[in-house]
Amino acid sequence: MRIQTSSTDNQPTMTTLSGQVQDQAALMGVLNSLYELRYKILSVNCEPCNGANENSTTKNQTLGEASDSR
Repeated sequence: MRIQTSSTDNQPTMTTLSGQVQDQAALMGVLNSLYELRYKILSVNCEPCNGANENSTTKNQTLGEASDSR
C-alpha cells in the first residue's frame, strides 16, 4: 500500500491510499479499519492491474481523498 498526503491552506489534509488487495473481503477489511479510525472516505476507485488480464481477481483498489478531519 502507498499513502500520500496533500494539503492546502484553506482545505483539510487529504490522504490517498493506493495499492493492491487480494479480493473484496480484503478491501472490506481496509474500509472497516478506516471507518473505525473515523476517517471520512470520499471515493473508492477500482482499476485493472498493470499487465494483468481483465478477468484477474486481483485489482488495484485506490481509496482516494480520505479526509483527516475527524
